[in-house]
Amino acid sequence: MYKYLIFSGIFLFIEHVIHILGTWKFYKKLGIPSWKIFIPIYNIFILLKIYKRSICWIFLLLIPLTSIILIFILWMDLIFTFFKKTKKNFFLYFPF
Repeated sequence: MYKYLIFSGIFLFIEHVIHILGTWKFYKKLGIPSWKIFIPIYNIFILLKIYKRSICWIFLLLIPLTSIILIFILWMDLIFTFFKKTKKNFFLYFPF
């Protein structure tokens, strides 16, 4: 049980760092102050508020497997805010 909690915590920390590094410039273009980006759950709350998503997503983001899918959905919303919604941009976003 403790191993699961430790690995989940490590995974969520790594996911948070990747989220900050991947969306740093987009937050700045939206006019959000830099200090709000580093607060772990508050930066997701800001994205949910911008895209008018349910606050329940924050609780779903704490579950390791669903968090990957939901973070990709939020990133797609963020990317499509600045770029056209085309197949080319969609496939450039997913490099696999």
